Amino acid sequence: MSESTHHRPPTDADAESEALSEREYHYLLAPRRRRMTLDLLAGRREAVDLEPLASAIAARECGLEGRDEETVETIAISLHHVHLPAMANAGAVDYDPQAKRVTPQPCLLEYDLQFDREVAVGVNDRRR
Repeated sequence: MSESTHHRPPTDADAESEALSEREYHYLLAPRRRRMTLDLLAGRREAVDLEPLASAIAARECGLEGRDEETVETIAISLHHVHLPAMANAGAVDYDPQAKRVTPQPCLLEYDLQFDREVAVGVNDRRR
C-alpha cells in the first residue's frame, strides 16, 4: 500500500476540534487553484488521478480551447508540488504522490465556493 502525504501531525487542538483555525482556513483557501480543486472534489468519495484533475482545472482557468497539454502539465506540477501537499497537511485531501492520486477527505472546512459550473472534463463526469 502506498503512503499518502499528510505531514501535519495531530495536536491537542485537533483532538478538541476538527475545525481548522481561521489562519489555516485562509492559508488553505487563498490560492484560487486550491478552491477549484476543493470544488471539483466536493461530494466525491473515490480517488481521482492527478491528470484529469489538472485537465478540469485547466478547462476552468483557460476554457476548453486553452486546455492544451503544456497547460495541463504545468497545472499538474503545481498541484503535485505545492497545492495538494498543503491541502493534505490541512486534512482536506489525502494525496499519494507516487500514484498521483487524490482522495477527498470528509472536509474539515465549511465553505461555499462560488464557481461557474462549467464542464469538469474527466472529473465530475464520473459522478453520475
